[in-house]
Amino acid sequence: MSSVSSIGNRAADDLAYVRQVLDRSENFSAVPGLGGIGMGTVALGAAWFARVQPGIDRWMMVWVGAAVVACAIGAVAVVRKARRRGQPLDSGAAKRFSRGLLPPLLLGLVLTVAAWQATSWTLLVPIWLGCYGVGVLAAGAVSTASVVPRFGMSLLVCAAIAAVLPQPWQDVMMAIGFGVGHLITGEIVRRRYGG
Repeated sequence: MSSVSSIGNRAADDLAYVRQVLDRSENFSAVPGLGGIGMGTVALGAAWFARVQPGIDRWMMVWVGAAVVACAIGAVAVVRKARRRGQPLDSGAAKRFSRGLLPPLLLGLVLTVAAWQATSWTLLVPIWLGCYGVGVLAAGAVSTASVVPRFGMSLLVCAAIAAVLPQPWQDVMMAIGFGVGHLITGEIVRRRYGG
């Protein structure tokens, strides 16, 4: 009898191991194409509107507002696509996607506050593009859409360029990185991987 229970325990352990391997190998397929297009549209509007603001406080309010709206669009789009595809948001792939994306975004928030307190306005755009780029690159490593990590790399290039450009060009880099980047990536995801 003990050999039967030993075989049963071994089979249960093997099954648990197989499940873990499958969970780790699963990719996140709920990257939203239309949501990315919506986020890019918000960024392009914000770039135009921020450029005509009379002061840094109002400029910052435009971009913070745009970030909140874009995050809401992205979150709703991810949830909807995940439901449509039957991919639970508590799956291993979804958790790995979040673990790649969220820490760099939180770092971006902390660095934004630090740059604001130090009145280092010229650092804001490189921080935003860079931290978001690192997050997208890391999250894209578990995405079925191979364009996602490429988008992350393009954001890092935009961050590097923004770091050396004068202040009047910062909104242009935001429009290119967040606006055009999201539009192109979103359209590729929409066409190749659905909504």
